[in-house]
Order: sequence, then C-alpha cells, then structure tokens
Amino acid sequence: MNGRTQDEEKTDPLLQMPDLAVETGIPDLATNIDFYLYGHPKATESVEEVDRPARARRCSAGLA
Repeated sequence: MNGRTQDEEKTDPLLQMPDLAVETGIPDLATNIDFYLYGHPKATESVEEVDRPARARRCSAGLA
C-alpha cells in the first residue's frame, strides 16, 4: 500500500504520463533531441565513439 487512494492515483499527472506517450517515427530522437528542439548540430559520434576514452579518440584522429 502506498498511502494513496484510487482517486488520487487517477488524477496524479506523473502516473498519467505513460498514457500520453506516442510513437514519433523519429528513430534518433533520444540521441539528437537538441537538434529537433533547438536546431543544434546533430550528434555524429556513435555510442562506441562516446564510450572510448578521449585519449584513444585523439590518438586515432592523429591528435595525440
């Protein structure tokens, strides 16, 4: 029991969020949210690039 009545759970906006979710059709929305909201450049690094240490990225780019 969480201490809430059923009426409180029905009117709590936080608990209603999953009901508002829709499929956008934009496969990279989570990665490039700033691009879609503010027009910033799209992220170009892949997940593997981001996970590698910065020094390894500089070395492979010839910037070490």
